[in-house]
Amino acid sequence: MRLISYDCEVFAYDWLVTLKDKETGVYTCIWNDNEALKMALSDDCIYVGFNSKHYDQYIIKAIAAGLSPEEIKKVNDFIIAGGQGWQCPLLDGIYFRFSNVDIRDDTQQGLSLKAIEGHLGMSVKESSVPFDINRPLTPEEKAETEFYCKHDVDTAERLIDIRKDYLKNKINLGRLAGLDEVKAMGMTNAKLTA
Repeated sequence: MRLISYDCEVFAYDWLVTLKDKETGVYTCIWNDNEALKMALSDDCIYVGFNSKHYDQYIIKAIAAGLSPEEIKKVNDFIIAGGQGWQCPLLDGIYFRFSNVDIRDDTQQGLSLKAIEGHLGMSVKESSVPFDINRPLTPEEKAETEFYCKHDVDTAERLIDIRKDYLKNKINLGRLAGLDEVKAMGMTNAKLTA
């Protein structure tokens, strides 16, 4: 299976999903096009994000379900306000299969992606585009958001590289229990060893 690192950014009238194929290094940036995103996703890939278990996978689900940018923003706001994505009323009754692995599960609890960038000696990129902007983004704002999102995707990919042997061990432990690699990698250590 191919590994794809990914990240989502959501605004009031726009959303962006950035995918990066680990094998080829090619980025795919999709703005506000539900069908293009659905076509870009494959059952032959494992999608790895940072905090994706609690946030990004539900944004992807909302997009795949055909929700509008305004509805996707409501899903975003529900999660950001502390709600669990699986409890979001807009996603109720929607089934979506997505091979998601959250690389955050394999890092020190409470560590942010920006802190990890700093610890790894990477530049810490912050976007100057406010996430609460109440209008469609300008082309310049979209370009900056893409740059910022790609940087986060690169950081997730770097974590995959650093944790490669660790992730292989999780896969091998999962095989002993009859679990496929996506299921094994997506589990916390406690759940996998139990």
